[in-house]
Amino acid sequence: MTTAEGSTSVGARIAGFCALQFLRQDLTSLEMPAGSFDAVVALYVFGHVPSAEHVPTFARVFRWLRPGGVFCSSFPSGNDDDAIQDDFLGVPMFFGGIGRDVTETSLQQIGFRLEISEVKEEVEEDGATVTFLWVIARKPG
Repeated sequence: MTTAEGSTSVGARIAGFCALQFLRQDLTSLEMPAGSFDAVVALYVFGHVPSAEHVPTFARVFRWLRPGGVFCSSFPSGNDDDAIQDDFLGVPMFFGGIGRDVTETSLQQIGFRLEISEVKEEVEEDGATVTFLWVIARKPG
C-alpha cells in the first residue's frame, strides 16, 4: 500500500484489520514481486500520473496481483492534457488522464476483466462538478 503524506495514521488503524504493508513510493516506478497481492486499491491517484505512465502502471499492477486478484481504482473520465495547475488548494498540482475508452481498453488488453466500470459525478467543496471513472477489474484465475 502506498500512502500520501499524512494518511499513515488512518492506514495504521486499517492495518489492525488485515495484513498491510505501507510504502511511500512512486507508483509509476514501484516494482513488487509477481503475485504479491490479492487486491490493489488506487483512489484519486491516476489523475496525478502522467498519461504516458498509465498503461505501464496498469501492467505492473496486473503482475502484482495473484490470480483472481482485484484492482479497484478511480481514473479521470476525460482525456486531459498533462498540465500543472499553479494553485490547487494552495499548491501546484499535476493533472492528466487518458479518458474512459483508453483506460477500459488498456485494462482489458493487459488481461483484466472489467466487473464494474462507471462514470460518476461528484460535487467539490467549491460547487464544481467533476467526473471520475470507477473501475473494479479482476485478474482471471
